[in-house]
Amino acid sequence: MNLEPTPRIDLFGVPVAAVTMEQVVAQAEQAIGRRSRMLISVVNASKFVQMRRDRALHEAVLGCDVILADGMSVVWATQLMGHRLPERVTGIDLMTRLLESASRHRFRQRRE
Repeated sequence: MNLEPTPRIDLFGVPVAAVTMEQVVAQAEQAIGRRSRMLISVVNASKFVQMRRDRALHEAVLGCDVILADGMSVVWATQLMGHRLPERVTGIDLMTRLLESASRHRFRQRRE
């Protein structure tokens, strides 16, 4: 995908995007405008634990274009490591914002 590079913070081998909700929605809108695929994952403490146990989940998350801090524990962990995420971006809030964006911009499903 040819989007602007996203600043990332490495957290236990997972590159967590250091972005705001506004930034990730803008990236998604750019991807839609370019008809590019954009895979997004969200991580919280539970998913980090599950990723250690489940190789397929681990690979699926790391295969995403953007990995977001869904849980406050992820935000706090980056702070303990001396980094700062601009905000927590939850999956459900992001989905709501993307649906609002799709409606506002009249994005449609592409027919093959």
